[in-house]
This record gives sequence, C-alpha cells and structure tokens, in this order.
Amino acid sequence: MKKFKWMSLCLILTLFPFLQSCLDDNNTWPEDTSLAFVTVREKDTNEPVNFYFVLDNGKTINPISCGSLDYKAVDGQRAFAYLRLMDTKSVLNDKTYDYNAEVFYIENVLTKDIIELTEANADSIGNDHINISNMWIAQGYITMECQFYVENSIIKHMLNLVHDANLSIIDEEGYINLEFRHNAFFDFGSQLREGIVSFKLDNIKEYIEESKGIKISVKTHNGIISYKLDLENHTQPSTRNTTKMKNVSVY
Repeated sequence: MKKFKWMSLCLILTLFPFLQSCLDDNNTWPEDTSLAFVTVREKDTNEPVNFYFVLDNGKTINPISCGSLDYKAVDGQRAFAYLRLMDTKSVLNDKTYDYNAEVFYIENVLTKDIIELTEANADSIGNDHINISNMWIAQGYITMECQFYVENSIIKHMLNLVHDANLSIIDEEGYINLEFRHNAFFDFGSQLREGIVSFKLDNIKEYIEESKGIKISVKTHNGIISYKLDLENHTQPSTRNTTKMKNVSVY
C-alpha cells in the first residue's frame, strides 16, 4: 500500500473506507501526495478551477490542476482532499494563496447547520447514544469525530447539533447551550462505527462574542457528558495520530 503523508498544517484524522480504497499501488499519484482536511470556497472568477481550499489554520490552497476530476464545488463544504503542493505564495486576480496544488481526489464531509430543537421535531431528531472522540472549532465550524454502535451498516444514521428552544441560548456560566443528537433509526448492535461531521456556526454567531464559549451536551454510552469549548483555546486543531475508521452512512 502506498504511503501518504498528512499535511502538517491540518488535523490528522482517521480515514473512511472510501479514502482507504484509494490508497492502493495501482494509482499514479506522486509519492509526495498529501491528504488535507479543508473547507471548500468558491472563487469570484471564471477560472477553469472555480474553487480553492482553506485549511483549519487559515492557510489557503489554490488547486491549479484537477486533471479529470469532476467536482461540483459548494461554498463552505468541508472535505478531504488528496493533493500535491507545487509552490508557495501564488497570486491570482489580486488574491494571494499560500500554496498551489495539484488535486487528485476530493471527498465531501457531512456539513450541516445548527438547528433549533422543538417539540415538533424532537422525535425525528432523536436522542440515541453516541460518543465523541474529538472536536474542535476552526474557520467558523465545529467539527466532531464520533462513535456509535450499529447492526446494519446500510441504514443511514442522522446527526444534528441543536439548541433546545425551551432553554436560554447562553447559560448561567456564559456558555452557548447546544446538544449533539443522534438518531439511529433503531439500528442498534455491537459493531462500532465512526464518523465525522462539521456544523456551521452561522446560526449562533450573534451570541459568540458575548459568550465564553460553547457547551455541548451529549448522551454517551456512559451517560450524559457536557463538553466545553472555550473559543480562545479551541480555534486551532491539535495534531494527533489515529487508527482505522469503519464508517457508516450518516446525514
């Protein structure tokens, strides 16, 4: 199996099977190919490649070559990208990019809005057990790695980050109150699966400046746990090594 390096500028994450399937020796990618976790941004130009990438530390990547890759860019989409850095400080149409890159493959990561939890949607949103293995805030998103158990890997599970309409948006400690919700659709079993999802902060941005951070309540397999993300301490991801990921479809 060909070895790929993670860009030192981005978070090291476990990989989905669709990424692992691309790592065979039959591909023709260069040995210096890197895997980056990025936010996709559309360009305001008519260039052949009409998007660029932003790493979670703010560095920008200009994809000057995508080969035969047929990728439909959506502004704000989170994604994995296999690429090879070509040079630095590219300037195009008065915009400076930190890197140019040749892109070989892009796979979108589930990207959603934070929504309001009400009596009307509580049943559909669900409240099944789920564990958090990592989370961080960067580039206007909360990104979460999670674990849950399944019986049928074909069934899609639903993940949401919600604010309970019956509670104050900012609690007595000065944190924004949110809950991470999981609907397994009765797919309970003994097979551990992992997933990753990013939530946009747009719907709560008006409260961020007046809060200490974000508090996320999760119904884990070990009971309800509240996680605090102090905004000043969690705007950059930490780097860590992880092992394999067995993913189940989520939406």
